[in-house]
Amino acid sequence: MTPAGNQWIAEFRECSGELLASPEALTTLFLAGLGQAGYKVVSSASHHYAPHGVTVMALLNESHAVIHTYPEAGHVSLDLFTCSPQAENAHELVRFLKAGFQARQVKTAELLRGDRLELWRENRACVSSSAVLEVFIQANLVFRETTDNRLVECYHNERFGKILMMDGYPRYIESEAPDLHSILLQPLQHSDSGSSVVVLGLASERLLRELVDGGATTLIQIVDSEKQMDIASRVVGSFQAPGSVSYEVRYGVPCEILRTVSECDYLVSLDELHGAHYGTLSRERYLETLFVECGRAMRAGGSATFCCGPSIEQPFIELVSGILTPYFSTSTFVQGHLPARGGMHTFVRAICS
Repeated sequence: MTPAGNQWIAEFRECSGELLASPEALTTLFLAGLGQAGYKVVSSASHHYAPHGVTVMALLNESHAVIHTYPEAGHVSLDLFTCSPQAENAHELVRFLKAGFQARQVKTAELLRGDRLELWRENRACVSSSAVLEVFIQANLVFRETTDNRLVECYHNERFGKILMMDGYPRYIESEAPDLHSILLQPLQHSDSGSSVVVLGLASERLLRELVDGGATTLIQIVDSEKQMDIASRVVGSFQAPGSVSYEVRYGVPCEILRTVSECDYLVSLDELHGAHYGTLSRERYLETLFVECGRAMRAGGSATFCCGPSIEQPFIELVSGILTPYFSTSTFVQGHLPARGGMHTFVRAICS
């Protein structure tokens, strides 16, 4: 089956209570948001439940959209079903509604259609359960190899492009590059000093090229092993640095290789903070070791972006913030939607002390 269109769900939390109980005001806001996002509304209807709650439904020329409110909880749920593949339309609607509801938090997910690859994996960022079900679209298996006791697989899907998996977890998804790169590159756009950049993990040729375009003149990539790099390059591409740029790949355990780096302006970690690098270390010990070495490798005032992963709970955020504090003066958690991975991903940006 070939997926056609999208089904999105979004949960808006800690919203302004007054608006959520008014069918008229909600209908006006909802239709305005759909129009701004580029959807054509054919008709609409609303219903006010007693004593609480309002449902507003809009019939679109390509399917439907529904919101339901829980005024007593300050909560709104959105269900958007479309037949067009433009994810940005849904992003625009969510942004509009978040502002209209004055929501402090919003979580979104895309329900993928077509054949799925379902994998259980440990989620060390989640304190309420030890595992989560990750759902990815699967298409043609391009290759499967084992190196350094790690299973490396490449799939190709007509919608998401190339997907590189390591030990059952996606390390690169071709279609998410624009969304992911905009998050990773944003600190460089607001900084005058991004000339020395360190990348932890397997980076695509496109990301490395965009880092150079963003001002990097010295680029160091830290990867587990040369064998993994050779296999991954068949998917992510091989980067050829221009003559004006110093580019080097260093192989080994990231925390150990970081000790060979100094005065870095910008550091980006593509390996999630609850990833496979823990080894025999506890989560707290691993994170402390990582942040210590990152702080030592950076100049004062340099910035770093760490990929945290999905399903990030408040206790994990507090843990990361607490460990970061001695080595980084400020830390900010941001979220970005990565449709191929099925939802919101969390990143932390930090400034070195």
